[in-house]
Amino acid sequence: MELSQCVAAKLESSQALIAGVRDEKIAIPLSAVLSIENVAVSEIKSVNFEDVIYLRGQVIPLIYMDKLFDCEDSNTESSNINVVICMYKDTYIGLVVDELFGQDDINTKSLGILDNNNRFFSGATILDDAVALILDVESLIA
Repeated sequence: MELSQCVAAKLESSQALIAGVRDEKIAIPLSAVLSIENVAVSEIKSVNFEDVIYLRGQVIPLIYMDKLFDCEDSNTESSNINVVICMYKDTYIGLVVDELFGQDDINTKSLGILDNNNRFFSGATILDDAVALILDVESLIA
């Protein structure tokens, strides 16, 4: 086997939804994405001190991705939010993101020594215009 084939075989290639959170880009594996919803802020309810939405008979807790990045709240007053509905096993979550850029083929690269400090990210990928962290949906739900 040639060296280029060995290197290519070690890269994990998959499809991901590329989303924006403030000035960062994240990659959400398509295998975990069920749908993308544009939700009116008025539809967000609070259950046990947690923001949720009701969607197709399911109560879906919301995770604000800007909080995961320790970003300040956006000053923009929007009447709608982008929610990426994800599922792992039988559990649903809604990821609140600022922007959606579409899907892309990604190659996972290890975060190396940073892996231990970033339990919600499984690695990183290089996009045309940025580096995006790859979200580990399982660790967010578990």
